[in-house]
Amino acid sequence: FFLLKHYSMGASQSSSSQLESQLAGVPGEIKPKKLRQLHQQVLFEYPFLANIFESMLITDCRLPDCPIVYCNDLFEQMTCYPKEEIIGKNCRFLQGVDTDKNVVRSIRKAVDEGLELEVELLNYRKDGVPFYNVFLMLPIHAPKKNSGTVQYFIAIQKDITILRQPGSNPQAWTPAEVGMWLYHSGLSSFMQPFMDNGVTGEQLLKLKSYDEISGIADESTIADQKVLLTKVTQLANNPAKSYQVDISKINQFQYTNNPENAENSNRLQLGDKVDVANSRSWWRSIVPKKLNENMEEKYIPIGVISDPYSDLRDICTGTLITMKVFFKKNITVIQIPSTITYNMLMDELLSMTKVPIKCKYKDLDGDWVSLEDDDSVEAAILCKQGGTVSVKLSKRFKPLSKEKQLYLNATPIGIAVTDSEGCIIFMNKFAQKLLQVEPHDYMRRKFRDCISKLDTNVVDKEQEITYAEKTYKVTISSEVVEYNTVLTLTAK
Repeated sequence: FFLLKHYSMGASQSSSSQLESQLAGVPGEIKPKKLRQLHQQVLFEYPFLANIFESMLITDCRLPDCPIVYCNDLFEQMTCYPKEEIIGKNCRFLQGVDTDKNVVRSIRKAVDEGLELEVELLNYRKDGVPFYNVFLMLPIHAPKKNSGTVQYFIAIQKDITILRQPGSNPQAWTPAEVGMWLYHSGLSSFMQPFMDNGVTGEQLLKLKSYDEISGIADESTIADQKVLLTKVTQLANNPAKSYQVDISKINQFQYTNNPENAENSNRLQLGDKVDVANSRSWWRSIVPKKLNENMEEKYIPIGVISDPYSDLRDICTGTLITMKVFFKKNITVIQIPSTITYNMLMDELLSMTKVPIKCKYKDLDGDWVSLEDDDSVEAAILCKQGGTVSVKLSKRFKPLSKEKQLYLNATPIGIAVTDSEGCIIFMNKFAQKLLQVEPHDYMRRKFRDCISKLDTNVVDKEQEITYAEKTYKVTISSEVVEYNTVLTLTAK
């Protein structure tokens, strides 16, 4: 769980450095020296965790509300919450409307009494995607002790949504489980409206018409509705294959919903009932294994779909790459295909920023390197193998093409073009003469700051503005082209 690369916890120096490389450097986070000490204490108390590669949090139970003080990259990948946003917070933000309150109370009891806990619960990613999480929480005591006052908790999470599917009954699915199926079936646009409307598995299987779907997801297209109806029909005809995954690979994880020593269907185990000596079969782990007779023994992960040296994703997490996007003061975690091209990535990022951008990625040395072609996209993914790819965006000025400028300059009416942030990127000669301004007076500045305030919610209707003690009429076009907006200006 502490790992980022193909390193064993037995090599304490290298694995400690891997721990520190995942620090976010934000207030409330554990300091590197203390993290190294805590690393050794975890190995002392729970040596079976040495080679585990899963999502992990550390919380400080000596502080009010037991806040998170450390989070690894795999937690970001599983939940889409950036570390910078969750450090210093209690991890209850993963809970949602259908999270079992009894399970939540059991977690609270374990924290209050310093007990071990293992349970399966329903959690939600930041983007609203529900998932089933097997949650193991273990107390950490003072250095060189395995009892007494609990100082920290370590929590290991595993998204086992896929592993639970064999034998599940779509007729009995809850709205959250319907949402999971829609997301994993490539129908994520339907996920939130279906969950908001409380659509159960029984109701899903009864869908027969476009009108019924429109009544639930009114913004969905006919094409998407057709795909949904096709997949619902396939689900009804073959419920055993609700998820398109290889059952033999699922069986390798040996996951059972109801282990013999669990108290209930949530596989709740508390205190002494929690196994603190053995790894879980559904965890990814790193063990020495020979790829062939002529190769030396190397550490490779269990449960990997493809070449173990090309990625560390398993059947539960899929083949998506996690990317953390820094833009201005915002941090967004997104999932992208591992085969994404530069142009596809730029389209994805542009849909987030709504303005032309320059992009840099963080390399292994922590330096920001320009991302400008397919090769640099591949390099960004490779240098963060198994971890989160960090990219930093900055706004790039993109003038209108010469052809568009010539066309608009020939138009006998005042025209200004603003980007999605309201910054002026073009004003034709008629508008310049009308307002008596030069390009240096307005270019790349917000219309509201250099000309006048506008109500951007009023489109295709005239608004009156005052500039230089004169009154003008401005109309904001409802048509947006490449995230740019056209404004027409006339004298009153």
